[in-house]
Amino acid sequence: MTPMQTPTPILSFTEAEWADLFTASRCIAGIERHVMRALTEGDVMLALDLQRVATLARAAVEAKCLGARI
Repeated sequence: MTPMQTPTPILSFTEAEWADLFTASRCIAGIERHVMRALTEGDVMLALDLQRVATLARAAVEAKCLGARI
């Protein structure tokens, strides 16, 4: 039998990296609120632009969580 090995944590970020991810997720939520406001006001083009920004930001956060250095 082989001795049990401690699994390597998937998300081993420093405290500063966790803070950055938290801040990024709050910013994305803020952008999404602006998307809804733009749609409410009838500004579809602004809503589309903001949604693109939110999508790119979300992709960056997901890449960071998967271990990419961004």
